[in-house]
Amino acid sequence: MAIKKQKLGPGTLVFGDTGTSKEFGVGVTKCAIEPEYDEGDTVVVLSGDRDTEEAEFSGNITGEFYQEYSMDSLMAWTWEHNGETMPFVFTPLKDGGISVNGECKVRPVTIGGDVDSDNTSEFEWSLTALPKLAEYAPGSGGE
Repeated sequence: MAIKKQKLGPGTLVFGDTGTSKEFGVGVTKCAIEPEYDEGDTVVVLSGDRDTEEAEFSGNITGEFYQEYSMDSLMAWTWEHNGETMPFVFTPLKDGGISVNGECKVRPVTIGGDVDSDNTSEFEWSLTALPKLAEYAPGSGGE
């Protein structure tokens, strides 16, 4: 089988419920889904049996975007929705075939930075559960 390499983008990053969702991919310079698992402890009991806890999922959606100083920006949106659990659809590459659908807990991002520079803000928001992969379909929340 031949190696197949693809670059991130053009894709989409949409937050919110259908009908009130917002596409923010235009200013995003990095985005990733980073799943993590805590494999749990194994306890050996007197009989010699082993009791292993189930693995616990955690993880983040991370990224970086250009700051825009308007009330309609992703930066302002993060402050407006601080602490809310928000659905998202991340499509890494429209021609790639997949979208990642999940929920995350939004936190505000940095505002400002160096004067006379194209400042960026980074985000790292906790996932509420393991996101689902779906086939990308234009108009289905992925754009």
